[in-house]
Amino acid sequence: SSENGTIFTSPNTILPLCSAMIRFGTDICQVKLELEEFVLLDPDAEGLCTEGDYLQIFGGAVAATSRLPLLCGTSSGQHMYFTVMQGLPIGLQIRVDTARTSLTRSWKIVVYHYACGYENLPPEGCLQYFTGTSGTVSSFNFKTGVNNNNPGTSDGYSLHLSSTRYSICVRREEGYCSIAWSQTVAGAGNGFSLSTDGFVGESSCSGD
Repeated sequence: SSENGTIFTSPNTILPLCSAMIRFGTDICQVKLELEEFVLLDPDAEGLCTEGDYLQIFGGAVAATSRLPLLCGTSSGQHMYFTVMQGLPIGLQIRVDTARTSLTRSWKIVVYHYACGYENLPPEGCLQYFTGTSGTVSSFNFKTGVNNNNPGTSDGYSLHLSSTRYSICVRREEGYCSIAWSQTVAGAGNGFSLSTDGFVGESSCSGD
C-alpha cells in the first residue's frame, strides 16, 4: 500500500507469516508505526524474540536508523519512528509460532508517512519521539505479570527484550527548560532497573 495511514491488522485466522509492503513517494523521509494493538508471544528465556513470535521491519531503512529491534510480547500503545530511503519500500513481517495455541495474538499497526520538509520531524536516530508537557515512557513489552512464553519450568522468564539498542527523544516544549521523571507504578521497585549480571563499568558490563 502507498496510502498514508495504512493499517496492518491481524487476520481472523492467524497464519505463520503475515506481511505488508509499504511504498512511499520520493518526498517522504520518515515513517511512524503506531502500535495501536500489539499482542504476541513473550520473549524466550534469553529475552530474545527470534524463536517465537516477532515483528520485523525490513527494506528501505537507512543505515543510521537500521538497528530496528525485533518486537514480541505486548507493546500496545507504543510507537516507532525511522528514516527511509526515498522511493524505496519497507516491509512489515510478523512471524507466529502457530504451534503455541495458548495465546490469542492480535495487532493493529498504523503506518504514517512524513515529508522531508515537515517541521515536526523527530531528530535523526530517534526510534521514539515524545511531545507535550507530560507523558509516559516505557520499554517495549513493559507490563506486570508473568511471561506467557514460560513453559512452566522453575526458572522465571524475563519480560525484558534483550539485544535492543535505540534512542528515545523528548521534544523541549516552548517555555520549558527541564524535565522530571518518576515511576508510574506505585510501589514498584523496578521502575528504573537495569540488568548488569553483577558487572559494573562501561568496559565490563555484560547486561544493560
